[in-house]
Amino acid sequence: MKRPDDPEGSGLSQVPAQEAEIHPSHPRTGGGWRDRLAPWYGAYALLGVVTSASAIWLPLVVEKRAGTAEQVGAVMSAVGFGVTLSPLWGFVADLSGAYKTVFRGGFVALGGGLWGILFGHTLLPLVLFGFVQGVGIAASNTLANALVVECYDRSQWDQRIGWLQTFNAAGQVVGLLLPGIVSEERGIKLVAGLCLLALPLAGLGVCPSRRAKGQRGPALEDASRNVPQRTAERWRHYGLTTGGLFQHGYFRLGNLWNRFIAEMSGGFAWLIAQWFLFTLVTTPFFAFFPLLMRNVFGVAPGLASTSYAVAVAAMLPLYSLAGERMHRRGPGVTLREGLFARACSFGALGVIAYWMGGNRVALALTMFVVVQLAWPFISVSMIDFAVRLAKLGEASAMGLFNGSAAVAGTLGSLAGGFVAARAGYRSLVVLGCLGTVLCWGLAALTLPSEGRSERR
Repeated sequence: MKRPDDPEGSGLSQVPAQEAEIHPSHPRTGGGWRDRLAPWYGAYALLGVVTSASAIWLPLVVEKRAGTAEQVGAVMSAVGFGVTLSPLWGFVADLSGAYKTVFRGGFVALGGGLWGILFGHTLLPLVLFGFVQGVGIAASNTLANALVVECYDRSQWDQRIGWLQTFNAAGQVVGLLLPGIVSEERGIKLVAGLCLLALPLAGLGVCPSRRAKGQRGPALEDASRNVPQRTAERWRHYGLTTGGLFQHGYFRLGNLWNRFIAEMSGGFAWLIAQWFLFTLVTTPFFAFFPLLMRNVFGVAPGLASTSYAVAVAAMLPLYSLAGERMHRRGPGVTLREGLFARACSFGALGVIAYWMGGNRVALALTMFVVVQLAWPFISVSMIDFAVRLAKLGEASAMGLFNGSAAVAGTLGSLAGGFVAARAGYRSLVVLGCLGTVLCWGLAALTLPSEGRSERR
């Protein structure tokens, strides 16, 4: 939905009269920043608060109830598995036209899953409620971006999605500050309550469904053009339309395997393999972050969360710097620099964990901030490579790119619990360091420094 090459300074054009008539929430002019905002963005900001705060509180609560690192990993993996269902909710919303309902339903599922965690005392209910949380995150996160595409003119997508993500990022910073002042049990209740608060916000300023007016959004128009006439007539016989991504995707399923094989060749295959490996080996560190910082470095969860908030806030201006760096030196150099910085900071954390005694809090937190500051350089260059090296189009490439990360994250949380239960939480730092070094070597050997396109 959100393109990795968002152009800067793309102006907002005046919405066509017929669209303004169908969607009263559309701005009629594109002059000021207020025209790019909508009240429901506040719900997406609350989603950022809930997801970032619960990422700190959830492992702590599960540890109290389950008691072992393996079980904490199983619950965190269940959350990740729920998130992998994101494409499903896009299809459901497109098929039904109930964009606002699915968006709100995500908050209901997320809040219910969080509340249920407080009543789970064995592994099975904890895993089930963790999965429900992931489903809720997937639905609300996916539909927030889909609402922009469905409700607004194409010329407004980039800037509106940019503002939407800014609201979410601000919410994440606020959420990471909460564990410093609220205990985990009360905190889970607090964020579950915020999900209820998000429900009325999630409906404010959202356009009515285009499908209810017999209209299709611009994304759906694109998806419907390639459906053969005979197939379209057969669908209409059963009461279906050709306007949905679900039907369009169904039509193309027979071709999906061939597209996958064609895409997964050459440089793109190496990129996906490295991205999968990188996500797999670094996810355990972040999934167990509050437990790791407390048990290895003696950092209280509240202080660890506050440092996380500082790191996230400090990262924000680095994305544009990473883009400029990539423009000057190429994505290959930028990626290797980011991986090198993260590997060194992971290595420093490993040295502190295994060989340094005494008060290690300040050093550990400093190195953790460096771990985070390397991320913009890695993510921007990885996304640029995904688009440049794709053979069959950017949408296909980003689908494989995001899908591989979701699967790797789910497996990484599960594997992290297994490793931590047998070798201690500090082993997750070593895992992150060695895996990142391996990714750095693979990037140097297999990816072009200048990121030249392999398109034919």
